[in-house]
Amino acid sequence: MANGNLSIQTSITARPAKGYPGMVDATAPHTIITAYNAEASASIPFGKAVCWDPSAPANELSVTLPAGAQTTPVMGIVVYRGAYSRAWTDSDGVVHGDLDATGLVPGTVMGILRRGRILVTAASTVVAGVSRLYVRSVAGLGETLGALEDAADSTDMIDCTNQGQWMSSVAAGELAWLEVDFTASANIGS
Repeated sequence: MANGNLSIQTSITARPAKGYPGMVDATAPHTIITAYNAEASASIPFGKAVCWDPSAPANELSVTLPAGAQTTPVMGIVVYRGAYSRAWTDSDGVVHGDLDATGLVPGTVMGILRRGRILVTAASTVVAGVSRLYVRSVAGLGETLGALEDAADSTDMIDCTNQGQWMSSVAAGELAWLEVDFTASANIGS
């Protein structure tokens, strides 16, 4: 305290400028369905694409991250919700909660956007109205399964060009609006 004056903080950032990955544009028509994380051990991050479980699903709403096959149908994109409880381990070693540092833990029930506008992290540079959607199904060094991009990468991508169009122009790693329709009538921007 110099000269009796207190230094005070005059502003605080309570939320990011754009939002969080997986936030749905509530002003646009959208369809969200319930799904179940059927991964054996992997957590699923908000704003990533998921596919119907291609192995032995527990039920028709079991989802996993895309893994390998370029022909696996994408169910939709994981929606951000702030109501999940943080994962924690009790004294007996039992893990409780829905959300760890990566995303939604296996067994968690989650919302999946099938149709609408959603804020996601663009894994590659995208151009509004021009770039179309590709979903990563094979991840190499520095890549993430379920990542959303704008171009095919050899045989590592699921072609969702008829299901998604980028609505923002951003560099790789930045948040962008993406318009999607993973329903049977999918034909965005054509």
